[in-house]
Amino acid sequence: MRIAEYPLPFAEDALEPFMDARTLFQHNRKFFVGYQTQLQAALNHFPILREWPEEYLIAHIRALPGGIRRAVRNNGGGVVNHRHFYSVLRPGGPHPIPQPLADVLAHRFGSLMRFKEEFASVAAGRFGVGWCWLILTEEEIYVGSTINQDNPLMPHADIRGVPLLGLDLWEHAYFLCHENRRPSYIQAFWNVIDWDVVYARYLHGLELRAQHALLPVLTEADSQLLEHLRKHGSVPEAEQEGEDT
Repeated sequence: MRIAEYPLPFAEDALEPFMDARTLFQHNRKFFVGYQTQLQAALNHFPILREWPEEYLIAHIRALPGGIRRAVRNNGGGVVNHRHFYSVLRPGGPHPIPQPLADVLAHRFGSLMRFKEEFASVAAGRFGVGWCWLILTEEEIYVGSTINQDNPLMPHADIRGVPLLGLDLWEHAYFLCHENRRPSYIQAFWNVIDWDVVYARYLHGLELRAQHALLPVLTEADSQLLEHLRKHGSVPEAEQEGEDT
């Protein structure tokens, strides 16, 4: 797990006036790096878990050793959420929604306008800090929100599924540019979304759902490993020897 800022494919001022360079600089180089650093520190107690993808870790928080669950929830969630958020940003918008995805959203929510209205309403209504999401579940597409750095992949999420689009609702994401006007920030977000990325996630999610693998499944070997870690606090001796060879 290498600690580094997200490699944005554009300059930090490229999203202005919708998102300002100072916010993006601090958001990416300080907050995102900070979540990685704190996650790394937590996983230092169980080095073998540093090899696992963060999405896999947060999807199985309840199976992790109790001493690191809170740190993985907060900081692992922060890593996954911010990586997701940065990957969907694109300058030069607003960008068109690919027609197949536009049709899906219009059918699900009644119209594209109603989808945007519901997303904006849920985002504005999230008390305190958190995230607003467009989520693909085993049954349908939903708009929902999570508190703090929670993610729809987590087992305790109200709507559990694969996040397709996420909006950071922490004030550090918008205060320098929009002050305390969250609705202004939400409205600006529509101008910087890379809908091609969202559509690609949707198609990938459909493929996983068709394979009955929408959510990461804990393998038997990993389940046994975590059980051992919970009981003994270290990996089995055979695995430790294997790592040295």
